[in-house]
Amino acid sequence: MFKMRAAAVLKMGSLSVCSVPYLQAELKKSAAAVLKGAAAVCKTVSLSMCSVPLLRKGLKMGSVSVLLALALSACSPASDSGNGDSGNADSERAASLQASSEQAEARSQVFSQFAVNENTPSALRFNWHYQRFLEHLVNESGRVIDSGDGYSISTSEGQAYGMWFALLAQDQGHFELMLTWADNNLAEGALGDRLPAWLWGEDEDGRWHILDDNPASDADIWMIYALYAAAERWQTPRYAAMAERLSRRLLDTTTIVLGVDNTNDLAADATLNDASVEDNSEHAQGLVLLPAPYGFTHENYIMVNPSYFNLVQIRGLASYSGDARWLEIYRTSVQIMQQLGNEMQAAQLEGMIPDWLTLDYNGRLLSVWETGREHQDDVRYGEYDAIRAYTWLAQEAYAAESPAESVAGSVAGRAAGNDAANVAENAAALLNAFRGMYDVVAEQGYPAERLSRPLRAAPQPATAPRPETAPQPDESRGNRTSSNIIDGASGRGNIGFSGVLLPYFAMLDAAAGVNASNAAGANASNAAGAQIKNAAGVNLRDAAGARNAVAADQMARIVSANPNDYRDNYYTQMLLMFGLSALQCNEFHPDGRLVVSQEVLNGCN
Repeated sequence: MFKMRAAAVLKMGSLSVCSVPYLQAELKKSAAAVLKGAAAVCKTVSLSMCSVPLLRKGLKMGSVSVLLALALSACSPASDSGNGDSGNADSERAASLQASSEQAEARSQVFSQFAVNENTPSALRFNWHYQRFLEHLVNESGRVIDSGDGYSISTSEGQAYGMWFALLAQDQGHFELMLTWADNNLAEGALGDRLPAWLWGEDEDGRWHILDDNPASDADIWMIYALYAAAERWQTPRYAAMAERLSRRLLDTTTIVLGVDNTNDLAADATLNDASVEDNSEHAQGLVLLPAPYGFTHENYIMVNPSYFNLVQIRGLASYSGDARWLEIYRTSVQIMQQLGNEMQAAQLEGMIPDWLTLDYNGRLLSVWETGREHQDDVRYGEYDAIRAYTWLAQEAYAAESPAESVAGSVAGRAAGNDAANVAENAAALLNAFRGMYDVVAEQGYPAERLSRPLRAAPQPATAPRPETAPQPDESRGNRTSSNIIDGASGRGNIGFSGVLLPYFAMLDAAAGVNASNAAGANASNAAGAQIKNAAGVNLRDAAGARNAVAADQMARIVSANPNDYRDNYYTQMLLMFGLSALQCNEFHPDGRLVVSQEVLNGCN
C-alpha cells in the first residue's frame, strides 16, 4: 500500500516518455509485460541504459515502488561526453535514485509483513476483527454498542467508525443499517438538517434516548468522509448529498476563526490556489476545528483535540466537497501540530501528543502552566484520545508520498501552492516530530498507557514559590534509560494500542532502516498454527545500535493475546481495526480521497 515518493526521481531527466503515469500504467500489467514495457520505453528514446536484469531485480523485490524507481533509472539518459557538467549531473541523479531506491526497498521489507496471505494469523486480519465486531458489538438494527464502562451506550463516534469499517469491508448492508440507526436515533430522523448527537443511552428512569445532544466533530468528519467515499464506491447519490449537507453544517457550527479579523476570504475560491502551509512556530491563524459546537471556548483560550486532526481526511474533504474552508482547517491543524512539535524540540525531548491542547485567540499554543487549572491534566497527558493521532500522522505521511505531477494538479497541490513537496515535507516532519511513543515502545516492549507533556517554565517571577495549583513534574521514568525517551511514560497500553500504532511503527521502522532476517528464528503462532515470519527476526539499526523492529514486535504482542479477553471491548476492537485496515486496504489519492477500487479494498477481505 505504501508508495515511495517519486518527486526526486522525476528530477532525473526531462524525457516525457519517462514519466510516472506512463510507468504506473505499465506496472498494472503482468510481470512479463512490465519488463517488456519498461525495456520498450528505453528503446523508444534510444537509450543505452536499457537494463532488463536491473528491472527483473526490482520484480524479485516484490515492490512496485522499487520497480518504478528502477524503471525510471533505465530511462535515465546516458552521459553526454560533449557536456562537461553532464557527468556530475548524472552522478547526482544516480545518487538520488540510489537513495530513493534503497528507501523504497527498506519500506517494502517492513510493509511486506502486513500483507494478508493464507498464513496470516486471524488476529492480524482486519476482516476477522470486523466479523467479530458485527457479532459482538452491533445489534440487528445497526446500533453499535459500547458497554465498556458498565453502561450500554451508543455514540456518533461508534456509528461513524462502524460505517467506515463497513465501507472497507465492502458491506453496504451494514453500512446502511448503521447510517439509518444514527439518523433515527442521534438526529431524530433529520440527519443533514442537524449533526448527530454524540451520546445515546438509558437514563435514570429507564428511558432510552439522546443523553447529550452536543455533536462530536471527529465523529462527524468520519461519517462525512465515509459517506462521500461510499457514494463513489456504491454509486449512491443519496450518500453524497447527505455528506454535502453535513459538511456545510459542521463548517458553519463547529469552527472558529483565530487571529483573523475578516473571515470573508476564508470561503473564497482563491483560497484553493493559495493555502501553502509554512512552519509557524508562533500562531495558527485562520479557521480552526472545534471539538463540538459548544463547550470548548473559554474566556482566555479555546480547547482542541489533536486526535481530531486527521490531515489526509481533511484534505480529502476539501476535494470531495470543493469547500475551501476544509483547506483552511488543514492549514491551521498543521500549524497547531507544528507548534506542539517545536515545544517538544525546545525541551530536547522526542515528541508526544496530549489528549487536548489550548490556544489563545491569536492561535498561540498555550503551555500547561498557561491553561486553566481545571484543564491542566487534559493538556498535560496523552492517553486514549491521543493514541489515535500518531496513526493519523503516519497515514498522512504515506498518503502524501505520491507522484509530484499528480499532486500538483490536485486540491492538495493547490493547497501547497502547486508545490507538492510542501504537503509531503510537512507530513514527514510532523511524523518525525512525534517519535516519543515509538521510542518508549522500542525501549520497554509495549505502548505506554500515558505519556506526559514536558512542563515549560511558569509565567511568574523566578523568585516566586511554585503555586499549589501548578502541576508538579512527573519524576517517574520507570526502567527507561535513554535520554531521548520522553519523561513520564506510565501504565501498560492494551492490545488496541499496539494495533492502532502499527502504521506509525512501520513508517518509523522503515525510516530508521530495517534488515529482514530469519537469523533469530523466532516465530509467533496463533491457535491454528499459522506463523508470523520474522516476528522477532527483523533487526532495526539506529543510532543506539541494533534492536528488534517495533512493528514486528507489536504484531507478535497482538497475536500472543487471547482474543476472548477483548472480544466485547468496544475501543480495543476499534483501535485494532483502524491499525490493520490502514495497512491492508487504505489507499488514498494524492488529494486525500479514498481509493475505492475493488482491487484495493479486497486487501481487507
